[in-house]
Amino acid sequence: AFDAGADVVLSIDCDSRLPRRWLAEALQMLEQPQIGLIGSDPEHGLAGDALSDYLREFEKTPRGIVRTGFLGAGVWLLRRDVWEASGGLSGHEQYTHEDLYFCRLLTEAGYLLAAHNDPPATQVRRLRPAAHFNRQLRYLGFAILGVAKSKGVEQALSLIAGQSAARLDTAVHLKRPAFAWLELLWIASLLLYLSARGVLGRPDLAGRAVTAELRKLLASYPQTLQLLAGELEAMRLAGPGLEPAPDPACPLETAETAGCGNQEMTGREEPPALDASGEAEDKGFPEQAQSTEQAEAGAGQAAAVARSLFDAWRKRETLLAGLEAGEAEKIRRENQAFSYSEHYLEDCAEVR
Repeated sequence: AFDAGADVVLSIDCDSRLPRRWLAEALQMLEQPQIGLIGSDPEHGLAGDALSDYLREFEKTPRGIVRTGFLGAGVWLLRRDVWEASGGLSGHEQYTHEDLYFCRLLTEAGYLLAAHNDPPATQVRRLRPAAHFNRQLRYLGFAILGVAKSKGVEQALSLIAGQSAARLDTAVHLKRPAFAWLELLWIASLLLYLSARGVLGRPDLAGRAVTAELRKLLASYPQTLQLLAGELEAMRLAGPGLEPAPDPACPLETAETAGCGNQEMTGREEPPALDASGEAEDKGFPEQAQSTEQAEAGAGQAAAVARSLFDAWRKRETLLAGLEAGEAEKIRRENQAFSYSEHYLEDCAEVR
């Protein structure tokens, strides 16, 4: 568009909708030369399915207009002079993380980035659970991996554990067992992600230890276990029998679980660190040269970490019982009825 002579470009994902006054206000803000990029953190639309309700409850976008260091590429508004002065995306060679690259480029050049969330954009596309949590792993999982490598897995998971416990309490209060299942899918996928990258010991043994703890947790809840196993298989983190994936070092992406290439960060979490080349680091798990005793000790650590996290669900068995009594079957039917040709949520109050 800039090559064709445009002075300002609005780049917006096809599944995002802006409030009526957003563009006029953002254009006024963009007149300030120090502002290089304006975006919005999309809030999920109203759908009535379990994942949409979960996202609306737990990933709310705070209202306001704030300065930030990162703007997901779902909504971008920028001027030609900024694009030309920065070099745009000409130096970006990765398949993903172009938003991280460009935001860092602008901040290093001295530009300010602003998130206009008063109100925010709305994402009107329904997602499958596997697609959403695969996206979470690409950003938040990446950040947790970095902390686990530098400060230890216990510190990396401490905030996650507290957040999950709070969400489970909310699920009890709202009588929404489906929220407990979705949170369990997130924690299970994160543990398998970390296992595959050697953070919890030798990848194959750590992965088996995590899935063994999952089976123990859901031993009395076969429908819930089957549902969880299917989603982890869709994410390429486990096989059909809940065994660890045969090639855990492979990229965690398929055309479906990648969410059609639309990867934005939810909330204002810190993005993953970039290396000196400007590329996000994900080098897989390191070569393991361990004795049998060391490997078994590592697997024991993985089991202990998983067990401590899954205890949050054991303490709230009413949620698991509710899943088995009907919620798991309802979620299964929702997923089965999902259609890519009929999954846009146009009836959203925020965009009217």
